[in-house]
Amino acid sequence: MNTNDKTLELMSQLEKGIKETFTSERYINFLKVQSQFYTYSFNNAMLISMQNPDATRVAGYKTWQKLERYVKRGEHGISILAPSPYKYEKSVNKIDPKTKQPMNDPATGELIKEKATQEGLRFVKVSVFDVSQTEGKELPSLCNELKGNSLEASNIIRAVKRISEVPIIEDVIKGSNGPKGYFDREKNLIAVRLGMSNDQTAKTLVHEYAHATVHQQPLFDRATREVQAESIAYIVSNRFGLDTSAYTFEYVAAWSSGRELPELRSSMDLIQKISNDIINKMESVMTKDISLEKEPITVEILSSKDSFFMKGQLMSFEEADKLFTQYEAEHFAKRSVERDINGNLLPPIPYSQTEMMVHLADGRTFNVRFDIGAGDDQSLADCLHRYSFDAKRYIENYHLQQNQSSSAAPLSPDSENLIPGNYYGKIDFLGNSGNVGETIYFKDKLSFDKEVSESRDIGRPMVPKIFNSSDLIKNQIIARYEKEFPAIKHITEKTANLIDSLKEPLTVKEIKNTYKLAGKKLESGCSCPSDEITFNKLKNIVDDFKHAQLLEKQAHLNEKALHNQVVKQSMDMEISM
Repeated sequence: MNTNDKTLELMSQLEKGIKETFTSERYINFLKVQSQFYTYSFNNAMLISMQNPDATRVAGYKTWQKLERYVKRGEHGISILAPSPYKYEKSVNKIDPKTKQPMNDPATGELIKEKATQEGLRFVKVSVFDVSQTEGKELPSLCNELKGNSLEASNIIRAVKRISEVPIIEDVIKGSNGPKGYFDREKNLIAVRLGMSNDQTAKTLVHEYAHATVHQQPLFDRATREVQAESIAYIVSNRFGLDTSAYTFEYVAAWSSGRELPELRSSMDLIQKISNDIINKMESVMTKDISLEKEPITVEILSSKDSFFMKGQLMSFEEADKLFTQYEAEHFAKRSVERDINGNLLPPIPYSQTEMMVHLADGRTFNVRFDIGAGDDQSLADCLHRYSFDAKRYIENYHLQQNQSSSAAPLSPDSENLIPGNYYGKIDFLGNSGNVGETIYFKDKLSFDKEVSESRDIGRPMVPKIFNSSDLIKNQIIARYEKEFPAIKHITEKTANLIDSLKEPLTVKEIKNTYKLAGKKLESGCSCPSDEITFNKLKNIVDDFKHAQLLEKQAHLNEKALHNQVVKQSMDMEISM
């Protein structure tokens, strides 16, 4: 089934579900309670907002009593102006019941006056209370917040953030009955309430993204806008495996002006088109994400001046390095010194600032800035060097580890007794009941840490365990450095663990140079506690390197002495013969 057919099917389900909501006991009970709440004038709404910005449901003392809720002790009311009719007497002209004209006194000719009771209207100060100031029987409500932190929701959140050209923030929105999110047309940003479940966050994010896509200009009334946005959220969320019907049906029903759903019916074509557009964009980035999962380094564009890249664009390091090299050469040439027809120097074209996030296969990330055309870096690899990261060597080490052995393999429980000597650790993934659903074993720290980090990001329940892997780590360190530093085989397990804990793989020479630089930084006084920790770690490594060299030298001397002794014994035997 193609995207369009699936969208039409979901729209049909949406309409059916909303109509069934209208006849539900829950919806009818909700309407009965809603009828108790007065719709306040603009002036009173302003007064309420000024005194209690977080107020959501406001009513008088007696109304709350009818609803079996009572104002909490010590709460102060919100003052508003309420209309108060009153009667008064006024002297008026007496009207002839036949002619309907004022009557004159026959003797004096003056108008005859009489007393008449009239009604007036004045406004008096009264107190009302917000629901948060009361306690008692729970009020019926619609659109209960979605619970759960599904993988589908995490995928939706990640994809919408990638495709959105509008900034997205998490905001502390006060009030339990307050909005789950909003689209600020003036600031052109999307805000989502902080602290909600992943499922609710995903649904709300698509809803507000729909507002940002369709409602940049207020071409529709409020009810129609809400029906459109929530319908789009339902279709998109369900398309990617997140069922929001428990929330959406009641939300759209509450905003509809009638059971024939005029707002929904008049917007069918628009809802279908926008839903399909969003789905196609999300599928595009999701497909690319899957293809990049096995890349050792990926680059995500955060912002790009002059449109060299799109915000959210995700690339492999090789692709990004090639593009940055090309753009840098072209833009730098344009920025070279030029003169006008009179020989005067022209101002150079400004460089293009690009912010990006670098994602490593081991789960680490860091932000980088590349000024295209500035001449500081000729490639992305050069740029990363300035951040003390050797991308090409990291990629080589990554592929070396991949080629040496498969990173992870699901094994049967019968193999548990064989695990510790051959594997770095394991992760037990838990099912909905809390029982272990799948166990995966990892042969190296890099792949283990990456899986732990990614699982935590998406909220996947798990129990990671590292085996007693000191021998394994030491053997990996020896294999990595034995060509450069043969004495590495004499280091202690503690030193091997220290080397393994470094933020990135370094050569022995780089470790020694970094140790010297860290020492100079401490001597200068321009350091922080973390610098001292790094220095002490490197000092222990370098000291053990020196000790390992002494042991290696002693081993050579012992070997040489043994060789000389064997030669001497052989010569003595020849002489005696």
